[in-house]
Amino acid sequence: MARTMGSKNKKTVEKDESTTEQNCDLAKTDDGAVGFEELVKEDPLLPNKSLFRIDEVADYFSVSERCIRLWIDHGHLERAKIVGVIRVPRESILRCRFR
Repeated sequence: MARTMGSKNKKTVEKDESTTEQNCDLAKTDDGAVGFEELVKEDPLLPNKSLFRIDEVADYFSVSERCIRLWIDHGHLERAKIVGVIRVPRESILRCRFR
């Protein structure tokens, strides 16, 4: 029997802002703006192709295919529908990873 969790069981999660600031420092340009192209030029774990199947994206992020479909539905990943088949563009995957 599953137990419903009340508000007293919720834990407060604090953000680690030092990690976020550290990642942004890597991508700052001369004028201080953060550029996506500077942060992500190549990812050796992601094959060099433009469109990926749902299962390939799920393997890359180490999550289920259902999770990837939810990310698409919620706008975290973009999709391209080609002949009725959903594909995820490479840029969308990298943007989601380094967001």
